[in-house]
Amino acid sequence: MVDPYLEVIKNFNRYKVKYVVIGVSGFNYFVKDAREMVVTYDYDIFIEQKFSNVKKSIKILKKLDFELFCDGKKLTDLSDIVKNKKTIFAKNYYGCIVELLLAVSGFSFEEIEKNVVVFTADRTKVKVCDRKKLLKMKEIAARPKDILFLKRFKR
Repeated sequence: MVDPYLEVIKNFNRYKVKYVVIGVSGFNYFVKDAREMVVTYDYDIFIEQKFSNVKKSIKILKKLDFELFCDGKKLTDLSDIVKNKKTIFAKNYYGCIVELLLAVSGFSFEEIEKNVVVFTADRTKVKVCDRKKLLKMKEIAARPKDILFLKRFKR
């Protein structure tokens, strides 16, 4: 079976999209045992906010048969999305969801990118945010789901 998220990463690498995997998706690369994994309904990717980078990532997702949305509507005005650093949601036929984030709590893309940890999954390099910054993002965001995650993480 093909991992749809890994296909996204393979294509992002191939076409030189500037990205870093974040959120619970990022944390799961650091687990030592499958029992430590946290199941989530999406795969979070922080992308560089440059218009050309966003456009390239959208083109790739469309090529991989993802439908794209922003603010609950089909993706239309890319310039507004980039200017206002909005989140793009991509969903495929099988219900796999990729969130492209143009802003995250507490850090710029450059700050996140300079300390990436590179993992290899099925011979594909995956750029992941370092654990300290992943935890800090959760602390700063402080949404109920982040607080719950941090409690679980501390155990």
